[in-house]
Order: sequence, then C-alpha cells, then structure tokens
Amino acid sequence: GGNNRRGTINGSITINIEETGCYPVTIGELYGCGNQAAYTTPNGKTHPTINIKSFTSIGRVFGGGLGAPATVTGNPTININEVVGDLAGENSTYAGTTRTLPDGTTVTLPPHTLNKIGSIGTVFGGGNEAQVVGTPTVNVGTLSTIDYVTKAKNDSSPRTGITVVGADIIGNVFGGGNQAEVQGNPVVTIGRNQ
Repeated sequence: GGNNRRGTINGSITINIEETGCYPVTIGELYGCGNQAAYTTPNGKTHPTINIKSFTSIGRVFGGGLGAPATVTGNPTININEVVGDLAGENSTYAGTTRTLPDGTTVTLPPHTLNKIGSIGTVFGGGNEAQVVGTPTVNVGTLSTIDYVTKAKNDSSPRTGITVVGADIIGNVFGGGNQAEVQGNPVVTIGRNQ
C-alpha cells in the first residue's frame, strides 16, 4: 500500500481487493503500508485501510508494513467482508502452492474451492517486524453488503449492495503484528451485531 524503500506519501492509503478483472486474484503477502519504508498518516487524512472483498487466495495480510524501517504512525484497519469473486469458477495456478518471495521468505497460499469465496492464511493487524505507533483494527464479517469501486468488463458502473457471504481465514487472526511492537490497543471484531 505504501512505498518500497523510501519516500513520502502525503495522502491516505486505501487498498481495495476486488476480483473483477481478467485473472483470479492471488496474493502472497498483502501490506497496508510500506516495504522497508515508514508511513505517517498526514493530518486530515484517513488512516491506512485494506478492504478485502473478493479474491481467490491470499497468504498473509498485514495492516502495517514490512521490515524494521517500515514504522507506521497511524491506525491501520483491515476490513474482511467477502463476496464470491467474478473468477471464483476458474482454477488458479498459485492457490494451494508455497511460493518463495523476492526477499527469500516463503508463503503458502491457501487452496481455492471453485465457486466459493477466497481463503486467507493469516491476518495481522500490525506489521511484519515493523512497529505500529497507533491502534490496529481488524474487522471480519462485520458488514451485510459491500460496494465495489472497480467495475467488471461488462458493467457500466461498479456494482453496489452486494451481499456479503462471510470470511474464510484458515489460520489465525492477530490484532498486533508478527514480531512487531504495537503501541496502541489492537481491536479485533468478528461478526455483525444483529
């Protein structure tokens, strides 16, 4: 979501994962903020937000950044409210495999069941060896409907009011990070208030 090694982002970071394109969405690791690059939420801007709506397979999700230099000053939020992706009926080359990332680490992408919502391995509200100076929030299955911001090839505009099926997380959900300090009070909410 942020920068690779350095640089400044003077606006908000928002990531929307929506499987409306030509290929199944498979992601090894998803970060709300930078890779070895720090991010501070500018005054008057929204905090880093990841909205996971439809996909095929995601290995690990982090609200913060990757690596010790990638300190996040702000309150990263991960929202996981899944609908069936447009390509849920197609096989993915990567789902169900273990991949070696460019930094040498390995990540296992969960397998995908055809015509079902995608699966996530593990969720961390904070960073991966990256400090968060703030309060990470993880919301899982808290909405009844979602709106897309992207449109599929045959749609004239993005679809709205799509009924949420739920969430499929096969690993753990952590409010904090992976070997990373969090200075705030992490919040994890699972399910809707009826």
